[in-house]
Amino acid sequence: MKLRARAAPTREVRCLHCGADFAVAAQAMVLTCPACYKRVTVQDIVINTAQNMARVETCGRVVVRRGGKITAGVVQATVGVEVLGELYAGSVAAPVVHIGPRAVWRGDLVAARVIIEPGARVLSGRFRIQPAPPPPAASEETAA
Repeated sequence: MKLRARAAPTREVRCLHCGADFAVAAQAMVLTCPACYKRVTVQDIVINTAQNMARVETCGRVVVRRGGKITAGVVQATVGVEVLGELYAGSVAAPVVHIGPRAVWRGDLVAARVIIEPGARVLSGRFRIQPAPPPPAASEETAA
């Protein structure tokens, strides 16, 4: 009787440094991008309490739960940002941003899509809506 090894479940992520798409194990947390060789966090970052950080960067999502508060210079997520608590940032970049009811937002934003629920408070910031940049072409990588 032969035993078959099961393939570990994987998911696709996009590097926040170079934009390359690659597959990672579903349980992966931090790894090196195979295209640019930079360290990337691939897990979702969930904020439940008050946090102060210089940079919040992930190839997943950033979620600020109700009662959570984040103060950061830069917030960048390749999947999206969801704010149900408070977010104070110099700049936020994500393809989709959801600002929930009773959420507090202060900071500049670059996103392809923004959802602001009734009851959310946007205290300040410039919002720039633009399409997400396409991943770099293979010919550009080999030419460099």
